[in-house]
Amino acid sequence: MFLAEVTEDGGSSYVGNTSVTLKENGTVYYEVFGGGHAYGAGSISKTGSTQVLIEGTTDYVLGGGFAEDGGSAGCEQTHVTVSENAEIPVALFSGGSAAGKGSLSTVE
Repeated sequence: MFLAEVTEDGGSSYVGNTSVTLKENGTVYYEVFGGGHAYGAGSISKTGSTQVLIEGTTDYVLGGGFAEDGGSAGCEQTHVTVSENAEIPVALFSGGSAAGKGSLSTVE
């Protein structure tokens, strides 16, 4: 999994700008995030601008962050580019995603 940052159990983090590139012939067997991952109640992950370029293969792509089990992940702006030879068989989100009660994912 590629991601900018991880916060857990009430922690918080802020990353200004991120850039993630999955090159041609590269493989990530789960998720590529442009933003961070906030896991657990009260956890906060904030990212400024994200740039995600996918040329290879991965199951999921999130331009923003992922909030889980009460966490909050936010990005100011996301930009996702997928090359014509890239493979994303499950899901592509230009923003982020949230799972679990009380979780919140935002893109301004």
